[in-house]
Amino acid sequence: TASIVKEWLAKMGIVVELRRQKDLRTVDLLSFQAALSDLVQWCASEIEPWRATHHVVFNLTGGFKSIQGFLQTLAQFYADETIYIFESNSELLRLPRLPLRMAADDVVRQHIAAFRCLATGLDLSSDDTIGIPETLL
Repeated sequence: TASIVKEWLAKMGIVVELRRQKDLRTVDLLSFQAALSDLVQWCASEIEPWRATHHVVFNLTGGFKSIQGFLQTLAQFYADETIYIFESNSELLRLPRLPLRMAADDVVRQHIAAFRCLATGLDLSSDDTIGIPETLL
């Protein structure tokens, strides 16, 4: 169904990129978490540059509850708006981007030694990571 939407939007002159993320299934939790991390990295490298010259929209119609919350949160940082079409309604629901700021800079600054170890591949004990959100490790 995503390819049908892409084809229709392309006819209207809208640039669309479909992305199928490997391992975005909850069967294996470690693979699922790695897939979410890959998705964040992809957004940072591929989508962020587009935002300077394009209106970026995340279409979160369909999909599983396990990823909806994560993708909606990700959209707050990398999309200008999020859209949904619910099964019981044909009306488009638009959710604008909220004025949020990522506080990762503060965490990195407070734990710079731990992040330097991670960057160079050195091992850290669990005590070394106290206070660092799991999503940054």
